[in-house]
Amino acid sequence: ATSLVAQSLAQTIHFSCGSQAPTPDQPHGHYENREMVKLNDSILSAAAGSWHTPPAEDAILAVRGRFVGRIQELLGQLQGGHELWGWKDPRSILTLPLFLPYLEEPHLVAVFRPPLAVARSLQRRNHFPIARGLALAEDYNRRLQALVAEQVAPPGVPPAAASGSAS
Repeated sequence: ATSLVAQSLAQTIHFSCGSQAPTPDQPHGHYENREMVKLNDSILSAAAGSWHTPPAEDAILAVRGRFVGRIQELLGQLQGGHELWGWKDPRSILTLPLFLPYLEEPHLVAVFRPPLAVARSLQRRNHFPIARGLALAEDYNRRLQALVAEQVAPPGVPPAAASGSAS
């Protein structure tokens, strides 16, 4: 689902997705920018985690200073002077708080995948047990919902109130 959305965006706006070699699970490619993937992996590793063992949000924020220059440089390369542009990397759900200060009026495209679909995909591709895939999907979905709530909250309104969540 996420690659389909990325493919559609790549046909519409400047969507920096790099080389899209087909894989058995994605015959049209993943539509992920390799440099963004590398940077996100570096951030997660510095925070003592990875895409499949996500570090706590505080641990990611704690390494921010080490990556400011690389974040700014990569965002400048990805934008490349285009008014509308973007990238896809599921790891960005974990690292986006580090990128947001350097994005001018960002518009997020959030693709929600049911946790069981994610878990089955991870089982096929990575040989993860279903329970591990479900836990990982739920963690990513929780963080995605928090990011979306923060982005849609009007000034002065707490994100939980804007999204209709109870505090």
